[in-house]
Amino acid sequence: MLSAALLGFVPTPAQAYCVTALDMAEFWSSEFPDLRVPVWLNISAGHSVAHMDQTPQDVARLVIEVLARHNESVAAPKLYFAGFTTEKYDPGAQLPGIPEERLPAGINIISMSCEEAVQQPLCSEGAKACARFVSRPKVGEVEDWNDPIGMVAVIPPGCDDANNDSLLMTGYVDPGQLLLHEIGHTLGLHHANQSASACTQSSLVPGGLKTGANGVMQTAVPASFAAFRSWRRDDLEALDQLYGAATGPLEPVWWDDVNYPDYPLETDATSLVGMSVSRSVVVSNRTPAGVQALASTNPEGRVIHQLMDELGELTPGPVDAVVDPGPSGRTWAAPAVAMGSDGVTDRVFVAWMANEQPDTTLMTLRTATRGSNSLDWTYSNHPGDFRVNRLSAAYVPGLRGFIVTTLEPATTEIQVVLFDLDGAALGPVTKLAGLHAFGVGAPLCTETDCLVPFSESAFGGPDFGVAEIQIDPRTGTLSVLSTEVLHAVSTYGGLSLLNDGQALLGGTGDRRFLLGSYPGLAPDGAEGAPNPNGDWPLGVGLWAGVNEPQRRIFQPRRVVCGNGIVQGAEACDDSNDVPGDGCDACALEGDYPNAEDPSESGSGDDGTAGETGGAGLDGADGCECRASRQGNSWLGWWSVLGLLALCRRRSERRHTTT
Repeated sequence: MLSAALLGFVPTPAQAYCVTALDMAEFWSSEFPDLRVPVWLNISAGHSVAHMDQTPQDVARLVIEVLARHNESVAAPKLYFAGFTTEKYDPGAQLPGIPEERLPAGINIISMSCEEAVQQPLCSEGAKACARFVSRPKVGEVEDWNDPIGMVAVIPPGCDDANNDSLLMTGYVDPGQLLLHEIGHTLGLHHANQSASACTQSSLVPGGLKTGANGVMQTAVPASFAAFRSWRRDDLEALDQLYGAATGPLEPVWWDDVNYPDYPLETDATSLVGMSVSRSVVVSNRTPAGVQALASTNPEGRVIHQLMDELGELTPGPVDAVVDPGPSGRTWAAPAVAMGSDGVTDRVFVAWMANEQPDTTLMTLRTATRGSNSLDWTYSNHPGDFRVNRLSAAYVPGLRGFIVTTLEPATTEIQVVLFDLDGAALGPVTKLAGLHAFGVGAPLCTETDCLVPFSESAFGGPDFGVAEIQIDPRTGTLSVLSTEVLHAVSTYGGLSLLNDGQALLGGTGDRRFLLGSYPGLAPDGAEGAPNPNGDWPLGVGLWAGVNEPQRRIFQPRRVVCGNGIVQGAEACDDSNDVPGDGCDACALEGDYPNAEDPSESGSGDDGTAGETGGAGLDGADGCECRASRQGNSWLGWWSVLGLLALCRRRSERRHTTT
């Protein structure tokens, strides 16, 4: 049997994360050196995901959203939807104990008929789904056990004696949190709500705090659906335990988005040097302006910010970028940022979910505000009850204050919180009754009306939608005026909405697209075009250009010599490996101009002249380096890895964990 994922009971208090003792970075990099792992949906005759009572295409849309949420928070491994496979899961496979023998390398999601779920159960009794990972020989290479496979099995819903529950986007069992939980198992995460001693006795690795874990990796997830559709603190610390050593430093990079709908070349990016981050940059969404605010988290999870003007100049410096140096200045999710005005100076508003602990879902909605001409912050904690770690923010001109959106954890309805210019709460949390959402983004506000981007919680989606709400500045009450849902537009994680003065610009995960005007949204199809620089969500913002609004997009990049982007301490980087062109290992070569005298000219070994700053004759930076990563072959002495698998140890090449 495979590991039980979501059993029909509430867990006992947990003892923080528990992970495999095996080198999972090496496991996955044996086939995927860059730690980009494909995820496949099975549509074979016997184990198609259609047994989940949904079409494979609708299951795929949900899986893509789940993968995007993983990628929002985790530097490695990155996951991507690879498509459908007809290769079968075969209990009678020639390799004993490896029914995944024919499945493609990567993570495979399968289901089964109700009859098979009852007669040949893959999962423990009462489970809604289960998972494991296994190493099998490559085809034609029986002695080389380094083909990694993860498998997620979903028990068909409404199946008597196997799974009497349904899969519901607004009720129990929520397929979003179920799939994220099972994918966590394939990445090496075990159930977090077992004692540290039990974890150790199973030859696993316990970690984190000893006061409990309320993350996605509990044995059973309570009915707080929206709270567990994204990784939480305990889950992220567990993933860092397994993969942290395989990741390098990240810096945000940005491009002028001038070739819409095409995405710019990665080598055309400009790095925000010195702004080391652990996730994507969030950009304030006010209409085109001379300055926009950026916010993210540094490698320690501390909220940081900078302001960028039309020329790309940044303030303050990296030392002053930290928003809150105190104990509540850290978050395990993306912060929110907005900019407004008090009539004299711009005001910067940053909000984040603070004080997240592994033993509770409760968090603190914390805000910080300052004038754009001062580094003196004003801090405030909202007294409300918050349990979902995703939030967005915007400025409301008619309110002279700010708005924050998040989700109610159990009903998944959109929650709205209002703040004044100093970040103080203007009343309690307001729930938009009946407006259920899988995710919600930053509102786009004019006077007291706001357009709120959200993703509809429904199978066949999540679909991109927009709700129009109105705020009464005297009472702080809100009303929903109308909604539009674009059933043809899938979502890919975080949502955004901008107005360039002519049309609305939508964003979802790593993609942006034009929407026309509200009401009567008419997407232009660009949301379906894949971003070749995917993996991380896009931050999108509008600056006031001379002739038209200037759009910029932001994503993190690893600081790697050879990726074509000058980052960190690099003097040059054009991703080539030609020696004698003015740059060696991303430093200026001795025969070429040097930093001590930028006006000095020089020549290379072939007698050609070098350009100032290490640029080649074609105007591009010269560099003798290339980003490449070769994975080590997987240790073959253990191959079958079960999470609660009952397989016996059959040879020195196979090893089962419990």
